[in-house]
Amino acid sequence: KKMPEVKSIISKDSKAKADILINAGDKIHFGNLFLE
Repeated sequence: KKMPEVKSIISKDSKAKADILINAGDKIHFGNLFLE
């Protein structure tokens, strides 16, 4: 990988490949912020 510190995120329901798989309602944390 060219940028090992970067991760891909996608819904488990999508059936796609990613570093991190999430479900509805999961929080995605980055720094002191998050998405819900």
